[in-house]
This record gives sequence, C-alpha cells and structure tokens, in this order.
Amino acid sequence: MEANPVKKKKQKHNYTSELELKSLLIRIKNSRLDLGVETNNTKINKYIKWHTAINNKKYAVPAKRNLLKAKLKEKIIVLSEGACIDKKSYERFGVIILLMIKNILKKPQFSGYTYKDDFYSDAVYKILKYLHNFNHKMISERTGLSVNAFAYISQIIHNSILFIINSKKKDLENLRKHIAMETMDHNRQPKGGYEHIWDDRSNKPVEVDDTLIIETIILKKIKVDLVDEITKLKDEIERVDRLNIYYPKDYTITMEEYNGLSPLLRGKVSVMRTRD
Repeated sequence: MEANPVKKKKQKHNYTSELELKSLLIRIKNSRLDLGVETNNTKINKYIKWHTAINNKKYAVPAKRNLLKAKLKEKIIVLSEGACIDKKSYERFGVIILLMIKNILKKPQFSGYTYKDDFYSDAVYKILKYLHNFNHKMISERTGLSVNAFAYISQIIHNSILFIINSKKKDLENLRKHIAMETMDHNRQPKGGYEHIWDDRSNKPVEVDDTLIIETIILKKIKVDLVDEITKLKDEIERVDRLNIYYPKDYTITMEEYNGLSPLLRGKVSVMRTRD
C-alpha cells in the first residue's frame, strides 16, 4: 500500500492582509500623484483592523460575516481612493515589505546566501520603483478576480532576489577569469630581455622593459580576507612597478570579496592561487 503524498504547506503570515496592502498601495500612488487627503488615513486603518477582527471571528451565520466583510472592504477601498498616505501609514508599509522580504528569503532555494543586505536594499528599491504600476481596478484574466496586491509585491521581491544572485555569480565569474588571466600572464617566460604582460585594451601581449621593479609575495596564511592582506601591502605596492601576490591554494574568494578586490587588481597588483 502506497503512502499518501505529503502536501506542501503554504507559508503563512499574520503581519498584513491583502486588503491592507492594497489600501496602502492605493494611498501611496495617490501621494505620488498629489491626490487625496491625509485625514482619511486614521479611519481607513481603523476599518482595516475591524475587517481583520471580523475575518478571524467565528460566526454562527457565516453569511452575515461575509456580508459585513464585503461592505467594509468596499468602504475601505473607496476611502483609500480619496486618500494620500500619511507618515504613520507609510511606516507601516515599510514594516510590511521588510517582513515580506524576510519571509520570502526563508524559502529553501534562497538559503545559504550571505549577502542579505543586498537582497533587502534591492528589493525595497524595486518595490518603491514599480509600485505605481499596480492597478487595483484590474481584473485577473486567470481568476476573474481583482488583481492581488500581495502577489504583486511578492513577485517583485522574488525577481529582485534572483537578480542579486545572478549578479553576484557573474561578478565571481569575472573575478575568476581575471585571476586566470593573471596566472597565464605570469607563466610566460621572459624573452629577449623583456617580459610579456597582457594589454586588456588590445587583448594582445605587450613587452615591458625588464628594468621595472617586479616583486612577488607568497601569502602563507590569510587572517581576515584577501582584500585586507593587499591593503596591508600598501607601502610595498607604492615601491614597486608590479606586485604579484600568491594566495594559499585552499583559500576561496567569496562573491562578497569581489567588490573590494576588483579595484585593487586594476593597477599594478595581480593575485594568483599558489600551486603545489
């Protein structure tokens, strides 16, 4: 006898409701368009709390509850359409989107990533940039119901997280290519009293006078990270014309290191992994 398949549970939350988020989006859009008045915000927020309380309460006659909810919802939307958001409500919106980001980052496919500051900053930026595209009056072709504000914001967050992940992967790949190129450059043997290095602009080897001061440093151990080690060598870098730095073969350059390491490699410093 086969075991019954385990149904995946949807992530639940209690920090907002679809109606509250939709109302906040409407009011923020109005503020950007210089429409509506702030005086309605207190009443709207009060009705939203009332709507939530009714939704959570058990009624002997569910039809009565549904009727009351429908009337409240209509009133909240109408009031929101004539209101621009006030400071307190805008702060509430900020809290909600941060909690949404936090909740989405709990998904298994996003676990293990350490650059959460980038996730939060980019997601908030994208939400604020694109929230004006939300139209609460539109009807979904798939469901026949009004568009879902929670799904709209969640999709922006999801896309933003994927964007950051892909950007970091691309940065790391560029760094690896750069290091690979540096390794190839320094494996070339001097020829005719000259050393070959690589010209990034022409993508061809160029000759450098062998009178240049070129030194090599082999790092046996890295205490903090590679960026920190290179920064400590500031005086040495200024003294020479080119400095080759070999880092331990068991050391892994992280995606986060790339932002700090990349500018250092544009000058006369090159880094390579130590070989056996």
